[in-house]
Formats: sequence, structure tokens, C-alpha cells
Amino acid sequence: MRKAARFGLFVMVLVMVLSSAVVAEKTKLVWATCCSQTERHTLFKELAKQYMDQHPDIEIEWIYPTGNYTNNIMTWIVAGTAPDVFWIGASVYSFYNLLMPLNDLVAKDPDIALINPMVLAQGAFAGRQICLPFGANAHTMFYNKDLLGTAGLGNPGWNWTFDDMVTMARRLQRDLNGDGEPDQYGIDFNTIEWSAILWGGNYYTDDGRKAQFANPVSIASTQLFVDLRNGVIPGYVPPTKRQANGSLTGQVAMRNVGIFDLPAHRQATFNWDIQRLPAFVYDGKEYRFTYNTIEGWSIPGNTKHPEEAKAFLAWLFSKEVRQQIAASRIVIPTQRDVVDRFINAPAPPSNWNAFIDALNWGNQLSLNHPDGTSIHNWMTSQKLWKDMWANAVPAAVALPEIQTGVNQLLDEFWARN
Repeated sequence: MRKAARFGLFVMVLVMVLSSAVVAEKTKLVWATCCSQTERHTLFKELAKQYMDQHPDIEIEWIYPTGNYTNNIMTWIVAGTAPDVFWIGASVYSFYNLLMPLNDLVAKDPDIALINPMVLAQGAFAGRQICLPFGANAHTMFYNKDLLGTAGLGNPGWNWTFDDMVTMARRLQRDLNGDGEPDQYGIDFNTIEWSAILWGGNYYTDDGRKAQFANPVSIASTQLFVDLRNGVIPGYVPPTKRQANGSLTGQVAMRNVGIFDLPAHRQATFNWDIQRLPAFVYDGKEYRFTYNTIEGWSIPGNTKHPEEAKAFLAWLFSKEVRQQIAASRIVIPTQRDVVDRFINAPAPPSNWNAFIDALNWGNQLSLNHPDGTSIHNWMTSQKLWKDMWANAVPAAVALPEIQTGVNQLLDEFWARN
């Protein structure tokens, strides 16, 4: 009898121990983030700790993969060993058929529904929301207040246009040393060769099956930049004289800059600020475009913990988290309700709101497609493209023919997929 009692007690203790072990077992999620900035690492590790404190049944292993981030993630997904949630940027389209669709989160989560629609669209392809953008890098126009003042010009206003920009650029071009050649220019544009064609709308149709950049507005905006770049319209720094840091040396008075350019510009010894990019007026209507790239979170389609991963991803869009990311200013926040944490920052710049507005005009780039890199490289390697930018062939002739070639590449892509 005593033996039976002892055995029974032993069984009860064993059951309790095993039960407590089961209860104590945690689900482990691996979270990978990109980029080497120390402030990012500090923030993301803190967020992982906060989530674990709030969810004792979940362990978050934060990792920052060294080497080629995109190649690492792709290799791990194919091998079935990818992080459960990971950072992704413009290369998201390379993963479009390997990622979990997140359309249900967009439909049901009120915090995620606050993402700027233009930015949200950059994380989708062919109707599948494969990335949820928490931030973006959008361009604004830097301008040197001192150079504008010396030329007797006021600062560019919120509603300025390309005509205003051209007028200012003409007056800002100067020969300072008297050698007969300009030393100071009015305007310079980064990424202009492949963003000039986007003032008229997205590069691709919504289904990603055709290109649509050879429209009247984009043809006209491209021709204007061709004329500027080739000196037909004075004020633009020639490609042969362009300095990478020309906005800091005083070579150019106005230049488009992104959020990542600000640390260097804060070291400037002159007065400056930013403004949203000018509107292009065509046939009496204003058109806007801003070079815009996303930063977001994705989940591999083969994660072993789909529901836990989605719950963590949704938490990353909670207001408490978004406020912390906005206040860090590592990216431009994609949701308006935390904008105050981003724009209430010391000057310069004073006009932080220009970055927020820029998110509304991020038309789709040539790279925003699963075959985007190949298409972009083909387009920019064409003799006709180069002749257009040398002002040897009008944009009205070059762009329709180039678009025909791009559509042939798209037909081939969709035939394979």
C-alpha cells in the first residue's frame, strides 16, 4: 500500500514537472534587420526586449546579418532556414513568390491601415501585399539660403513649379572667377536619368504586365531635364563638372536630398533648408513625383511559426512602437498619427514636413518589379536611351520605342512565370 502511495505521488510530481516544462517552453522567432547604424541596432534590440516582456511565451532572437543582406535572406529562404520576420527594402520584388501575403493584416489591423497608401502600394505586387512598410526614404529639395539671398531670390515656396525652378536656376548660375566658365550652378538632381520619366505616373501598369512611361506628361518632363542637363536651359550643373558633394561646397544652390543625406548637411556652415520637389505643369495640370524607397517587414512563406510571426509583425505597427521609430528619425514614418515625433526636431532643416508630404508622390520605379533589375539595366544600356540624354534624339521619339522593348521583356518574363 505504501509502495502504491509512493508510486502515485511520484507520478503526480512527474506530471507536474512535465506540465510546467511544457508551459515554460517558448516559441522562438528570429528577427533580422538591416543596416549598420548603431542607433538602429540599439532601437531594434530594445523593441525585441519589450515584446518579450509583454509576451513571456515568445523569445525574439534579433540578428543583423553581415555580408550581402539580400543574398543571405534569399539563400536562407530557399534552404528553409530564414528569419521568421525580416527587414526588406527595394529588393522586396525579388522575393515576391517566396513571401507570405499580408493582405489580411492590411484589411483587419487598424494600425496597419494607417500606412500611407502610396507607400503601402510599393510593398505589393500583382495584388499580393508582400511587405508592410514602416518607413521610407523620400527626396526633398535642399536649397542654400545664402546663395539664393545673394542672387536676390526668395526661398522656394510650398507650391513652386518647374517654371519657378528653371527661373531660379538661371539666375543662380554664375562665373565667380571670371574665366568665362560657370563655377556656381542653380540645380542638380540625383537619379535624374531614370526618375525624369516618372512625373507622369508609375513605370508599370498595376498588374505589372506592361510599361507605361511613354505618356505625354513623362515625355515632356524628360525632355525638360534633357534640355537642362545639356545646357539648352542654363542653370544645371553639367555631368562632367558635377561634384558628389556640390550642395555642401556651394557648387550648386539646389539639389534633391533624402533623409540619409541630412547628417552630412547638418555640418554645413551656411544657412539652408528643404522644400518638397516642384510640380511639373502640363496642359494646365500639376503633376508631382518624388523618388521614394521603402523599408518594411516581411515574413517568408515557409516560416515554421506563421501566426506568431504575424502577431509580432502586427505589434511592430502598434502606436507605441511607431512612436519610438518616428522619434529615432532613422526613416520617414509611414503613418500620419506619429508624424509629430518626427517633425518636432531641431533645425536644420526647419521644414521637416516636406519629407512627410513626399511620401504622397512616390510613383513606382523601374526597379519595382520582380524582373526590375534586368529591365532597368536593359533600358539604361540602350543606345537610344543614351542618345536621348545626349540630346541627339527627342524624348518623344526615344521613349515610345524604348517602352516597346521593355514590354517585350515583360512578355517574356510573364511567359516564364
